[in-house]
Amino acid sequence: MQLYALDQQQQLIHIHDALKSTNYYCIECHQVVRARGGSKVLPHYYHLKPNQHCYLSNKSLIHIHIQQHLQKLLPLGEAFLEKHFPSINHIADVVWITQKLVFEIQCSSITTEDIHRRNHAYKTIGYNVIWILHKHLYDKHLFTTVEEALMSTPTYVTNIDETGQGYIYDHPYLVNNRYKYFVHTPLPIDLTKPQNMPKNLFHDQIPIISYRMEHLPVFFNNDLIDIYINKKNILPIILQKILTTKKYLQQFSPKTNYFKKIYLAFFRWLLEMHS
Repeated sequence: MQLYALDQQQQLIHIHDALKSTNYYCIECHQVVRARGGSKVLPHYYHLKPNQHCYLSNKSLIHIHIQQHLQKLLPLGEAFLEKHFPSINHIADVVWITQKLVFEIQCSSITTEDIHRRNHAYKTIGYNVIWILHKHLYDKHLFTTVEEALMSTPTYVTNIDETGQGYIYDHPYLVNNRYKYFVHTPLPIDLTKPQNMPKNLFHDQIPIISYRMEHLPVFFNNDLIDIYINKKNILPIILQKILTTKKYLQQFSPKTNYFKKIYLAFFRWLLEMHS
């Protein structure tokens, strides 16, 4: 599913301007696509012959809803969907031109190699990448290799569903033995207000904060770093939960025995109950 395709003259055509039963061409794999959709189905292009190797062909309805959600959030005329960058041969989900930001949406599995390749490619042309992961795969207790690969990249989560309802949020956590311990309920963020990361502020007692401040280029209104820098009202609650969780986790070695694992599972449950 995609929102843009090329016509016979190689002009980019948005789905709302497309004619049904007319051949268009995918901007990624160049195979034939056609328009469909109506009052009950979100308008989109589909490949006449499915292509499992084409990224655009494999996008879901939820993926498109997230793209449109981002475009509506960002300033009018500054955000573009499915933007092709010929110099690096990449098609970005959403690009905020004036801020030099690319939003990459991930609703399915992806390799760590692909993550590093995309981040590096966009960096070579002067863009920072913001990753939006969908909660049905990534906002879980298991610390995935994908989340590990994205630790040095601004990464948030969304719960936007097939009707387009939902929001984008920060969900800070600590990691122990590849399990995540969430230290607060999801924090809805405002992506319209990116800020450059200050490099002179660190918090040695709060590694999750110091790590983000050292490695991430930007942050957004109401994410963990914004709450910390601007001393927002919920900061003491978050800091206390981080310190409490850290204290308990430090008591266990990587070779945690069976009973300690049960205790840690119970502790995770307590954290959730009191988030």
